[in-house]
Amino acid sequence: MINIISNRNRTFAIAIIVIFASILLPGCNIHFIRELPPIDQSITINKKIATVGFYPFRYTTSVSGQTKTTTALLNYNHPTTKLVQIGKRLDEYPARGLNTRVPPDKVKAFVLDYLTKVKRSGAQEIEKLVEIKGEGDKATFHLKNRDVDYYILGIHGPPFDEDGKIGNLGRLLLTGHLFLFTLGTSPIWTTKAADTDIKIYDKDLNLVAERNYKNRYNLLAAWWGNSEEGSLNEESSSFKPKLYEPDLVDFYNELPAILASKK
Repeated sequence: MINIISNRNRTFAIAIIVIFASILLPGCNIHFIRELPPIDQSITINKKIATVGFYPFRYTTSVSGQTKTTTALLNYNHPTTKLVQIGKRLDEYPARGLNTRVPPDKVKAFVLDYLTKVKRSGAQEIEKLVEIKGEGDKATFHLKNRDVDYYILGIHGPPFDEDGKIGNLGRLLLTGHLFLFTLGTSPIWTTKAADTDIKIYDKDLNLVAERNYKNRYNLLAAWWGNSEEGSLNEESSSFKPKLYEPDLVDFYNELPAILASKK
């Protein structure tokens, strides 16, 4: 997933703010995430659940002339399932042959739906789940056979906050001059989206249920911020999963009722 921005389209004011922020803010963000709901300790899920996905995005940037290219890739080092254990990771269930009950076209549709949302960096996860036979137009997709009751697929995003661009431009112009005048004491204010889409499939890839969570949180950046939460121009890969944790707790608390309603 790639975002290309022409430097010529940036206003002079935004460029100055970003330059000073890069110098003054080596690691000073504060995220205002919604309060973490309590986990229901009484929950017992007697089902074999394999989780697929649940990776936040990380970013790489390259510059060529007047153009900066930012690429979003899944961060396999920081799955959000480490924070809330919905089930076991997919690769913790050994694959034994192929599940011949699932038509290749259904598997292909599942794969394309996932890769459409996370792009090519999701291929590493798909390879754990699916065996592809043949190449090109003749390729067929086959679900690997595992001793599970459900697959739960999670997609975090968005990779790029297109909906928040205009609003954040206004916020930067509103707070940026104060940030510069106070040498980073008065914070820069922006907002960011943190969305999670979760789908529950049975062992034959039949869709059982889905949940969609959409959030927008405030972000302040100043010299007195928290270096563990990253900086204005660089996200913290280890902190980012926490943005999605409240949604995962909500889902975990609701999961027994979801599964019981589908019996």
